[in-house]
Amino acid sequence: MVGTLKVNAIDVINPNDNLLIGESANIIFIGSSNNNDNKTINIGGLNDNVNILGTTNYIKTTNLEIENKILTLNKGSISDNTSSFVGINFRDNNVDDKGYIKVNENMDKLLIKLP
Repeated sequence: MVGTLKVNAIDVINPNDNLLIGESANIIFIGSSNNNDNKTINIGGLNDNVNILGTTNYIKTTNLEIENKILTLNKGSISDNTSSFVGINFRDNNVDDKGYIKVNENMDKLLIKLP
């Protein structure tokens, strides 16, 4: 099919099947590529796990609100002594680590630098 497809729902018949959207597309827009739209886009439900895979995930937003009380960094670590220099960088004036809060190399102190 070429063109616009307008439907209320897209699903698979067998619940064990996968639904592939844009498998061979270079860029996939969910919602609209029109920047003048004002939509709410929901992915997943309250009890769902939502996986976003890739090398880098970009979130371009004015404000990011996180309801969780704990933010886990270095989640994939499975061995000891991998938390050195784990933290948060503050970018300013085209410098990625103009300011930061991170664990030092010996993992016994926090390094804090104001931007």
